[in-house]
Amino acid sequence: MRHHRLWRTSSGIAFLAAGLLTLGATAPASATTRVTKPLTATGKAPGAHGQASLVVKSHSRGKLKVIGRHLAPNATFQVIVHTVPIGSLTTNAAGTGMAKFSAPAGAGTQALGLDPQGQLLEVRDDEGDDVLETEMPPDTGDAGDIQCCLAQGDQGENEGDQGQNDGGSQAQVECEETTPDECTAEGGVNMGAGSCLPNPCPSTTTDQIACCVPDDDQNGAECESATADECAAEQGVNLGAVACDPNPCAPTPPSAQEIACCVPDEDEVECEEQTADECTALGGTNLGAGTCDPNPCPAPPGDIQCCRVDDGVSECDEETADECTADGGTNLGAGTCDPNPCTS
Repeated sequence: MRHHRLWRTSSGIAFLAAGLLTLGATAPASATTRVTKPLTATGKAPGAHGQASLVVKSHSRGKLKVIGRHLAPNATFQVIVHTVPIGSLTTNAAGTGMAKFSAPAGAGTQALGLDPQGQLLEVRDDEGDDVLETEMPPDTGDAGDIQCCLAQGDQGENEGDQGQNDGGSQAQVECEETTPDECTAEGGVNMGAGSCLPNPCPSTTTDQIACCVPDDDQNGAECESATADECAAEQGVNLGAVACDPNPCAPTPPSAQEIACCVPDEDEVECEEQTADECTALGGTNLGAGTCDPNPCPAPPGDIQCCRVDDGVSECDEETADECTADGGTNLGAGTCDPNPCTS
């Protein structure tokens, strides 16, 4: 897995940004997209439910809201999109929580660092298990559209201000999803196929940040050193000025699977549900995935199932044949007493 790939295109990004600001083209208005999808519970939290709502304006401005209900109370969960952890959701005492994301980031919201349209969205607990999930609908835009970077001027408060305040207007680079021909006609720069959410168009910022980039091989997101613009162009999530080692993009690992472990206890063998490592540390025998009900562990060598009646109730003890005979019991042969093989 890559962790430290250093991008080398900062000077080109800055040059492109300067050129766009000089062009001064006006980006066309775009429709607003609104999508709401229910979140489906997994086997880890069968009673949970929720929904994910996405609003996209002008292609490059979006808000995502994730709501979970009937989750573990007073707990924090990761929100993951396309293998990338984009933020967290915290529940109250009733097991309800809400996480808000926006691009660009705003007050009271977490940064929406990649476009969730057409991607798997998951809510994951602190043991690494998904508790809610949904497939977000894909972008309904034209298949042949590209990312087009356009300089958009911010005029003065009134027409009389134009040309009087340091040139009269300032421009910022906006992204529109258009055809290549439309982009050229508007004086924009074709950034290739992709989404405008978040805005991939370059600014003049060259500071290096940690960028979480989705990884399609299901090994989790990769961390790369990049500028904010380069991260946006890769549909990555900007974590700010932090290091990529240890990898800050890695989601919570899945919890270790518990197995049935046969543990010696004096002259008996008990079954305990442990992880494989815990079983080894206890000197037990790993029987693989399963439960301890009924007890799958064999009786110690030499022990048999011995049935005896105590106050009118038939009981089973695992002991040697001689001990069973001495106690007046009935020897049923090798085996365990769970479940009880003796009849009353």
